[in-house]
Amino acid sequence: IGGGGGVYEFRVAPNHSTRLYMSFRGNVFRSNDRGATWTKTSFATVEMDPNDTFRYWGQKMAVDPFNPDVVYVGTAKNGLFVTRDGGISFQAVTQV
Repeated sequence: IGGGGGVYEFRVAPNHSTRLYMSFRGNVFRSNDRGATWTKTSFATVEMDPNDTFRYWGQKMAVDPFNPDVVYVGTAKNGLFVTRDGGISFQAVTQV
């Protein structure tokens, strides 16, 4: 995918071990083959610096333990987003 910049977050789908998600250079990517190939999702590019002060605040991405198509992506400056279709579309989460 490219050198430098670093990975902001990386997750394996709990019930589908070949499905991986990665936030890298402000985008979210998906792999269906354990990382052999990656596809950029529709997630809008936002600022995600793997070396920012938020790196100590815990996980920034979560995959539903029962449905590998449901992924939550948290950002330090743009809020929380969810996809329910494996990254084809993302929506902002306005209420928790």
